[in-house]
Amino acid sequence: MTSEFYNSLLGYFGHYHPLVVHLPIGTVFFLFLVELIIIITKNHALKVIRIYLSFTSMAFTILSLMLGYFLSNEGGYDLELLENHERAGLILLFLTSLVFATNLLWNKKIFFEPLHTGSVILSTAMLFIAGHYGGSLTHGTDYLSFNQTKKTENKLEKNKIIKDINKAIIFTDIIQPIFNQKCVSCHNSEKKKGNLLMTSYEELIKGGKSGKTIIPKNAAQSELIKLIYLDPNNKRAMPPKGKVALTDEEKTLITWWVDNGASKDKKIAELTANENIKIILDKYASNTNAEKTENQSKLPETTAADETVLESIINSGINIVKIAQNTNMLDARYVINKQLWDDKKTENLLKIKNQLYILDLSGTVISNQSLVSISQLKSLNTLFIQNTSLNDDNIDKIKELQNLEYLNIYNTNISDKAITSLAQLKKLKKIYVWQSKISNKGIEQLQSKLPELKIVGANISI
Repeated sequence: MTSEFYNSLLGYFGHYHPLVVHLPIGTVFFLFLVELIIIITKNHALKVIRIYLSFTSMAFTILSLMLGYFLSNEGGYDLELLENHERAGLILLFLTSLVFATNLLWNKKIFFEPLHTGSVILSTAMLFIAGHYGGSLTHGTDYLSFNQTKKTENKLEKNKIIKDINKAIIFTDIIQPIFNQKCVSCHNSEKKKGNLLMTSYEELIKGGKSGKTIIPKNAAQSELIKLIYLDPNNKRAMPPKGKVALTDEEKTLITWWVDNGASKDKKIAELTANENIKIILDKYASNTNAEKTENQSKLPETTAADETVLESIINSGINIVKIAQNTNMLDARYVINKQLWDDKKTENLLKIKNQLYILDLSGTVISNQSLVSISQLKSLNTLFIQNTSLNDDNIDKIKELQNLEYLNIYNTNISDKAITSLAQLKKLKKIYVWQSKISNKGIEQLQSKLPELKIVGANISI
């Protein structure tokens, strides 16, 4: 059993903590009620069932603590709240153990009876305290307060309809709605993880516990950008594992916004946008003008893909959409059950090779054999193959993609051996090499061969 499998297994069991935690809550309360009835009615016959209740409350508390510990290892929680919740849980375990012990000894010495009653009362009180911290961890610090406000995420406005993308305010209309959907649930006034608020521009720029989160015009060195590109299994990844992840397009837009100065009030038209960004932004517009945009005029002209072929590919689990209106070029992404991908599906994409413009196979289990098929997609402009096991075998095939402008090989085993092939992609404008096997020396070599290329790497600015 590998350590990775072991950690995944513990993480899986940890997800049952919210369910199991109700068991000690029920038994401790029931024990408190029984104790209250005994005190009021003087019915000592009920003392017989106390031993069973005290044992189960102790056992369920132990189980709940174990699962809570496994869950906490996934990260994404306010450390101070988490520590308080853990301390309260440990104190509750001590008190429930004391209740069980005094149940065993109450008939030996008379003073064990009041000690037992006091332990029951204290354990019930500690249950409220542990519950308060637990509720604050998952729902915000005001969750169990009398002055509870509506959850921030419920107060957020729905995304505005953007009729003219060029007139849209980059932060207000594009970036903040992304944060609202994916980040604010953990970074609001009620649940301020990392002491970072993301409900307003001012708070976002202010930063959090670790200092500045965004460095305008320097996305590569901005903490926010580094965190959103971390592997989802990394404890520091944003959003944390279990939350709805940012899409590659959303990451690209946030990175682009930061590189353009992280402005609050600039319009899209005031920013420098490459073709890839224009394609992504076009999806945010609810209506498209009848006239072709500058971006669309540059798109290759081709016939429409056969509807029967498209349907068969879509039925295999690939999401395919037109990249914009008034074009037959397609965007293909495999977003579910990525572990079920196989090379035959990559080969199947050759049926739409003349229309395929954007291809996202990130996180899939494609092998190097798939590179042979991908190399035949001559119309491909953007390729996402990050978080895959691809290495240098067959990487020379990628040089056939002479129309490729954007490539993401983040977190792959592609190394410096690929530099010669990558350097032959003369139209390449941007490449992501974070956590690949390409060294800084390799990055410098690639940069010297393609001076206009923007390289996103560990120590290289975009």
